[in-house]
Amino acid sequence: MKLVCWNIGHRRAAWRSLPDLDVDIVLLQEGYKPPKDVAGRIEVDPAPYYKKDPLRPDSRGKARSRCAIVKTSDRVKVCYLDDIQSSHPGCLSAAVVTPLEGKFRDWPIHVVSFCPQYEAYHPSSGLKSRDLVDTSIHRIISDISLLIGRKNSFRMIAAGDTTVMDGDGSNEYWKTRKKAVFDRMSSIGLPMIGPQGPTYYHTSQKPATATRQLDYVFASRSMKNSIRTTALNKPEEWGPSDHCRILIEVS
Repeated sequence: MKLVCWNIGHRRAAWRSLPDLDVDIVLLQEGYKPPKDVAGRIEVDPAPYYKKDPLRPDSRGKARSRCAIVKTSDRVKVCYLDDIQSSHPGCLSAAVVTPLEGKFRDWPIHVVSFCPQYEAYHPSSGLKSRDLVDTSIHRIISDISLLIGRKNSFRMIAAGDTTVMDGDGSNEYWKTRKKAVFDRMSSIGLPMIGPQGPTYYHTSQKPATATRQLDYVFASRSMKNSIRTTALNKPEEWGPSDHCRILIEVS
């Protein structure tokens, strides 16, 4: 089974490329509603792409960027878990995926796509910036924990944009605080398994000069030796987003 994790950065061109990826599942982040010319070629989880305004119940609501689970082949069966009450709506999407052929048919796996949102400091902190993101990740981890039952035998792949880098920090306080995200994922049974290398370029860079890794794959210990991750970060394979795709192969 092949999966791709991809923060498409709101690019419509990225949506249009999904049917041609030759994978079974896409764990997608930062996507608005897919274009009409693509919607009939893929299957997307049923979570809403619009946020309703309670003062205008008849309106469609404001467009919302969100995570999504996208089915792109007939080799798998997907049960979307649309009853999860995420702490931050749009920051997490989950499903149970079952291969329909090969050695692992009838071998269900939980898959999770996630991407945190930035939050503001509380006024009592004395800071006015809105650049806190690890707080949102910890809420996501709590939500993922609700899907984990048996400690040693559950099967899960969780992948997405953490927006924090493993081991990064301007000082020891922030280095420790960011590391806590990865330590906590490991503590619930989902160690980080890859990839290694840059997955994101900012506005002053290009794919060839990307230096930051913001996207990671986590998997249950019962599966980690059966999974290979590859950052598709060569300039010719990067794709139409500021984040590259991560190929996840379950063998």
